[in-house]
Parts: sequence; structure tokens; C-alpha cells
Amino acid sequence: MNAINIFNTAYEFTSIGKFDSALMLLFSILESLFFKLGEYNKKDTLIERLLLFFNGKKLDVDIKELMKDVIKYRNEFVHQAIGLERFKTYRSLNDREGHIQGQKPFIHDAWYPMPEKEFRDFNLFMRLVINILIDDPEILYNFYISNIDIS
Repeated sequence: MNAINIFNTAYEFTSIGKFDSALMLLFSILESLFFKLGEYNKKDTLIERLLLFFNGKKLDVDIKELMKDVIKYRNEFVHQAIGLERFKTYRSLNDREGHIQGQKPFIHDAWYPMPEKEFRDFNLFMRLVINILIDDPEILYNFYISNIDIS
């Protein structure tokens, strides 16, 4: 249930162009589902567990390559402050007048989109998380018990 709530927030962030925040939340979902509490979260371990989880399922994406790319995007954002969000907004003071407090105005911004490959990778990553969440929860639970929490 927590993963679905986190995904809803990630979806909201995506809808307003906060791709870096959404990416971090999507990683939080995967870490909560594929690592046990207190376990050191290594990227290679996450990739191995995702490959094991999807073993035998036909997917439209190479999980290993996709994960290497999105992990690179995540690391660039966390360690170097280089994010996927590459837009600049231009608003005049008049655009701020007359808005109801607490409501977001619909303002036309000038923005520079992220490169097509990064946009495609982000969307594929989001679909991968969706696939995990909407698949049978019992399969995910059994996978966790048999492959992650084997204490």
C-alpha cells in the first residue's frame, strides 16, 4: 500500500515536470520492495533482483540497460545536482496577481525539454515500476520472502 501511495506522489510530480523528485520516489519504491530493512542498497543487487523477479516474463525493455541509465541519472542528481529538469520559467509580476491562495495558476512557461533518450528512459522506468505494482501482489510477496528476506 505504501508503494502505491508513493507512486501516486511520483505521478503527481511527473505531471508538473518534477522529474527528479519523481525519479527519487520511484527508486524508493524499488528499494522498499527489493531490499530488506537495513540492507545495503547496491545498484548491482537491485538489477540482479529485478532480473530475477521478471525472469521468464516478456518485457519491452532491457532491464539491465535501463536500470544502469536511470541509476546514472539518479546519481548525477544526488551527487552532482545535475537533474533531468532542464527547464527555465519566465513569469512577470503580473502573473502572480489575483490568484487564490493555495491554488496553482496555469501559467505558460518557456522550457527546454530533456533529451529524448532521458525522457524515454524515465517513462520506461515508470512503466517498469507500474508493472511491479499492478502485477499479482502475492507473487511480489512470495518473491520477497523467498529471495530477499531469507532469514
